[in-house]
Amino acid sequence: GAKIYRRAEGPNCIGCHQIGDEGRLVGPPLTTIGLKLGREQMYESILTPSAGILMSYEVWAVRTKDGDVKSGIKVEDTDDHVTLKDTQGEYIDIPLARIAEKKMLKLSMMPEELTKAMTVQELVDLIEYLVQLRQ
Repeated sequence: GAKIYRRAEGPNCIGCHQIGDEGRLVGPPLTTIGLKLGREQMYESILTPSAGILMSYEVWAVRTKDGDVKSGIKVEDTDDHVTLKDTQGEYIDIPLARIAEKKMLKLSMMPEELTKAMTVQELVDLIEYLVQLRQ
């Protein structure tokens, strides 16, 4: 399971989720996921990621007055700008004066068809690895 988590050419969990000091912190950290979710909930989170998006990890789309659209997790919303974090973990600052519209999306940043990047056995191994994370 740990190999599946780390495999960039597969589901690329490590590209968005951190376990300990390893991985990128785009989506929720997984260091103690075994304390928070059971197997069934983990399967559901991977199979249908948009069914339950953790608060503060909602994806926002921001359209600027010149028609440019940026999307990501909203990390800051002030009187003068909005900051999004994209799938690469990069921060995008958009001045409020340039924003035409901002809207929370109902889709998770985690891809819906993630299981196509792994076999059934790899999915089982990944879940078993995540279940034991309780540090």
